[in-house]
Amino acid sequence: MCDVIMGAGNTLTTWAERKELANGWISVALTPELVYALAIGDTDGLCVMDGGVGLYHNNHINSVQSGSPPYIEVELGKRLSAVPAAPEVTAAPAPLHSGLATGAIRVTVAACKGAFCFRLTLAGKRVPRWRVKHPVAGKPTSFVIDELPPGSRHELSVVAVSAGGKTSKAVRTEAASSPALAPPPSLRRGKAPAGGAELSPGPMGARVWVCPALVKVSPLTGKAMFADAGADVRKANAVWDGRTVRLFGARGEYVSFQLVVELGRQAKPLSVTVSPGPLTGPGGKAIGADNIELYRNWYVRNKDKKWQPAFCVPLKPGGQLAIPDPARKLIGQRNQSITVDVYIPKDAKPGLYAGRMKVAAGAEGLSIPIELKVFDFDMPDELVVWPQLNSYRRPKGIHEWYRLAQQHRCVWFYRRWTPKLAGAGKDIKVVWDSAVEVVNWSAGTPLQPMPEDVAASIFG
Repeated sequence: MCDVIMGAGNTLTTWAERKELANGWISVALTPELVYALAIGDTDGLCVMDGGVGLYHNNHINSVQSGSPPYIEVELGKRLSAVPAAPEVTAAPAPLHSGLATGAIRVTVAACKGAFCFRLTLAGKRVPRWRVKHPVAGKPTSFVIDELPPGSRHELSVVAVSAGGKTSKAVRTEAASSPALAPPPSLRRGKAPAGGAELSPGPMGARVWVCPALVKVSPLTGKAMFADAGADVRKANAVWDGRTVRLFGARGEYVSFQLVVELGRQAKPLSVTVSPGPLTGPGGKAIGADNIELYRNWYVRNKDKKWQPAFCVPLKPGGQLAIPDPARKLIGQRNQSITVDVYIPKDAKPGLYAGRMKVAAGAEGLSIPIELKVFDFDMPDELVVWPQLNSYRRPKGIHEWYRLAQQHRCVWFYRRWTPKLAGAGKDIKVVWDSAVEVVNWSAGTPLQPMPEDVAASIFG
């Protein structure tokens, strides 16, 4: 039903202003295409929804038994007597739409004069209407029939139907469905990482270590909060063996970790700088330091009144970082965690990359080894699952929020857009330019520019 309402699932959809008539009647204009579909049986029904009213107005519609059922009033035009041309059909395996136990076929119908819709049968059975895309005049129509027995041949029959219900001759073809996907590989049970020799003390006796990006490290004790890691996260964890940071990811993906700088035993205030270097890989190719972003973690109290990292504040490479943080004024702070994002460019060669990150205080410094394994496949630009970040208020710098969401493969949704209106009555128009600007979403980030059709699918 959600697909139907939103115009997905190959449905025909329209939006119109309602008119309030006498005696409680409400009138809504339908497009001719909806009427044609109803008349020739190219539909499973008609859904009418009053869109977006918070007080649930018009949520009762009288039934046939009430004596005043809904009805459709049609103004007839010329008789639709033209017979559509016979369709030109090709069908081929669609491996991208295979399942673990199913195959798929992609059907393509060349531009077909006079066709309003197509009726298909597969192996003698009618293909459900919602699976068949409606044609656009002058353009080919392509759609997928999935959930078929894999790797088997199927006989397909296609009939073109006009808006007046006239049908063409049936065109028959055969096609093999794609094979099923390979079964997922069996994975070995993971083992807790074993720590080796630790790094030498950092500048001014500070202890420097690394942990996964999602582990919450207490700024007072240096211990992992909420049982996010093992007994001593400092010695070894999923990205750290006590001496080296080890990461892996696909091209076009962000991989992350946290760098933690902890005061020495004397607990004297410390001011440090963090400077990432390039990561060099196969054939001397490098992932530049400009693909590495730093964020100072900002601390807040949680529901248990304990301090924990909650926000990431951008930190320029080489910028000063004080412990304790004078801006936060956190009494008893003994460490500062920094989130590190590493972007793997789309053109990076697969293989092992290595580099270093320097933590320094004046003339003293410590160099932390980093290893990154780049896989031989790309992270797709288009999202398959949309992690939606809902917002009820419009913050300042709204496009920066959208950019940040795209950078981290999320959808930032603001529900109260208020574009300006121009004109009045039937001439009223929405001035979209007042709310929607042309924005380079990748500006200021390592991301490459995104194709317009993909950007539209992510951000609506």
